[in-house]
Amino acid sequence: MIIPGLGLTVLGEAQVAAGDPVGALDTARRLEELGPDAPWPAACGSWVEGLARAALGERAAALACLRRAADGLDRLGLPFQAARAELGWAEAAAAVAAGDGHAAQDRSEAAEAARGALAVFDGLGARPLGDRARRLLRGLGERPGTPPRAVASELSERELQVARLVAAGLSNAEIAERLFISPRTVTTHLQHVYARLGLPSRTALARWVLERGLAADITTGIRRVGQADT
Repeated sequence: MIIPGLGLTVLGEAQVAAGDPVGALDTARRLEELGPDAPWPAACGSWVEGLARAALGERAAALACLRRAADGLDRLGLPFQAARAELGWAEAAAAVAAGDGHAAQDRSEAAEAARGALAVFDGLGARPLGDRARRLLRGLGERPGTPPRAVASELSERELQVARLVAAGLSNAEIAERLFISPRTVTTHLQHVYARLGLPSRTALARWVLERGLAADITTGIRRVGQADT
């Protein structure tokens, strides 16, 4: 369920970013329908729904969805995704705090959630989201510390491109077409990636990409059903 779930999650996020929250709600429903025994797609569905509800101005519903997503992803042992949902919840809570009668409490809870998310982002080297959490904290009157020095990438730029496209659900042939290289070269890059990261399969690589916040921002060429590892 990892690759189709990731593809739908990326699609839902892109729909929200493109101003189509109604379409994102449909994508969230499709994620939740991947199966009652698939808690990760269900949590991702709550995440996408939360983003869509926030875009529609439904703050209370957004908060509930994002909290459900953060808790579910945390139980699954996915710290990056859980922290991202936690940050989304903090942003929505901060927005609510500006207009209700419990502003001080809401701002305090939002700041606490943002601090927890920031610690995860800094630990994983997820600099863009770390910067976003710092901006939120500064807006809430906090003084977050400076970001840690960036660590060297575990993969080359080309290997990272291939890994991100694998995580998005593209086949080796599709990756080759997109990067203007041969399928054999894609296979060689993947062999190097698996060896360097100590990973056994495409599914494991998709999880590695996801946990570090490196998923490609593409919405085409995503396969809708699980594919056998190669």
